[in-house]
Amino acid sequence: RCGINAEYGREDFKIKCLFCPETIAGTRFTLSEHLYEQHSFTLGHPDNLVYTEEFIERLRAKMMRAECLYCDKVFRDYKILREHMRKKLHKKVNPGNTEFDRYYVINYREFGKTWKVLNADTSDTDTRPTHNESADEEWDDWKESVPEIKCLACSVSYKRLSDIKTHMSVIHHLDFDRLTANLSFYKQIKLINYLRYRLDAHRCPFCPITATTPEDL
Repeated sequence: RCGINAEYGREDFKIKCLFCPETIAGTRFTLSEHLYEQHSFTLGHPDNLVYTEEFIERLRAKMMRAECLYCDKVFRDYKILREHMRKKLHKKVNPGNTEFDRYYVINYREFGKTWKVLNADTSDTDTRPTHNESADEEWDDWKESVPEIKCLACSVSYKRLSDIKTHMSVIHHLDFDRLTANLSFYKQIKLINYLRYRLDAHRCPFCPITATTPEDL
């Protein structure tokens, strides 16, 4: 328990990112924010993490074995794993995998309650600062170059968030800031995935209309 409490106040983390060459320095919040904003990957709320450095290295070891972090399926190589996680949206840790229980503080503080239950309890009340980054399903951010942000409604992409927001507003009449103004961190992720799913199927996200091409929406 002393080790857990000591980690809560730490501001000297230096952890190499799972997906890019960058080393993240600072707190658990800094790490969590980088993983989500740059790579659309979520570990859960930073306040719930413990033994963070060990946790990241354990995840890294799984990926080096070409093992999916969400479904635990093992692939032939890292490239195929990357494509699988992109297509299946497996950009998160499997809450049903008990090998990760050690790294979530809820398992130490509330007997009989796991971090899987905690995620369900807090998904609608997450108080972290919200992010308006769109999740890029192409996962170009696994490369060393600066990732581009892909439009939710077409194949256009930009490096700057402000540019992609302007594009969506002018070309598609989609005001992303307005849509997400009152949404929590997790609900923003759900909304982005829902919009992508509907638009990829040429279906309007806001009415029953189905079009022949995305441009017809």
